[in-house]
Amino acid sequence: NNYSILRTNVVYGKSTTGKSDFVNWVVDSLEENKEINLIEGQWGNPTFAQDIALAVWKTIVKNEKGIFNIGGADYVNRYQFGKIIAEVFNLNPDLILPMQTDKLVQKAKRPEKGGLVAHKAETRLGIKFANLREGLTAYRYSLRSEGYYKI
Repeated sequence: NNYSILRTNVVYGKSTTGKSDFVNWVVDSLEENKEINLIEGQWGNPTFAQDIALAVWKTIVKNEKGIFNIGGADYVNRYQFGKIIAEVFNLNPDLILPMQTDKLVQKAKRPEKGGLVAHKAETRLGIKFANLREGLTAYRYSLRSEGYYKI
C-alpha cells in the first residue's frame, strides 16, 4: 500500500471558498431570531476542519499509509448539533425545533446512522480530535476575530 486515504463526515469550520456550512446557517438563522427545524436523525460525529488539516499534515510528515477515519469526538444528531451551536455562540436554543427525518426533503438519501470511528487515526497520527464544544469555540473566535459575527 503506497497510498493514504482520509475519510471524514459533517465537516464544519472556516472555508476558503466562502461556502456556508451548517454552523454558519444555524448561527445566521438564530441571530436573525428565526425558528429553525432540525432533524432528530442523521447521526454523525461532526469534524472540525482544522482537525482535518492537522491530520493531512501529520499523515504526510509521518509518511503514514492506509485508510484513516477523521471524525470529531462527539456523536450527535442534527438537532443536538444545533443546540450545542446555540450554546457555544450564546444564541437562543429555544428557536431550534425538533423534526422527524422523514419530513425533510433532501436531494440525496442519507443514512440515519453515520459517523466514523477515528481511533486508528488518533493513535497512529497522534491526534486527539476536538469535541463539539472545543471545535465550535475555536471556530467562533476565529469568525469573531475576522468580524463575521458580533458574538
